[in-house]
Formats: sequence, C-alpha cells, structure tokens
Amino acid sequence: MSVRDGLAHGISVLALPYGYTVALWVTGAMAREHYRALGWRDAWAFLAGALGAFLMLAWISRSRMPAEIPAPLPAALALNGLAAVAAAGGTGVCGAIPTSWLGFLMAGFTTTGIYILSIALSAHFASQLRR
Repeated sequence: MSVRDGLAHGISVLALPYGYTVALWVTGAMAREHYRALGWRDAWAFLAGALGAFLMLAWISRSRMPAEIPAPLPAALALNGLAAVAAAGGTGVCGAIPTSWLGFLMAGFTTTGIYILSIALSAHFASQLRR
C-alpha cells in the first residue's frame, strides 16, 4: 500500500466522524455565544439532545443496520459539506428558543439529526443514480 493509498483509506474512514465533530463543535460554540453562558445544565442538555437524536434515528433504522460499519457510502461525503448544513440548522434553532438549556438541547438534537439524515439521503440518492 502506498502512502497515497493509506491517506485515501484514512480520509474515507474519518470523513463522517470528522464532519460530525466539526458540525457539533460549531453548533455548541455558536449556542454558547448566543446564550452568553454555558452552565452544567446547558452542557448536559446539549449532550442529551445529540444523544437523543442519535438514539432515535438508530432505533428507526435498527432492522437495516449493516453487519459491518462503515457501510458503503458515496466518496463525495468525504467533502463534508453536510457538516456546514448541520451546523447551520443547529445554530438556527438557538435564535428561536429563549431558554438556554432548552436551546442547547435542541441545538444538539437538530445538528445530530440533520447530519445523520443528510448522510442517509446522500447514500440513498447515490444508490439511485448507480441503478
């Protein structure tokens, strides 16, 4: 395996978690800026929102979970444009919610939900185009 092959493998394995990490970090930072505070309750609410969306979507997809992860996904997802979409959605929620703990909860939930659903839609459309 060449260095370039190794690099391509590393990027393909890390692309989705990297995008999610960046999206979630931006959303959290923007929520903190919007509410001008980040207390224990806010941080735990953000975690609960992110985990809640993840667990809800995992439960919905449970019967179709692949035997091996990562499942085949389009290489274009490595560009991580979906991270910006997810962060924008999660950040946008903060403007509509005046209470910080609820805002953090919904920001984490929204960012996670948008990121996972956008990956699912991208995979779906890519498989449709291959047919």
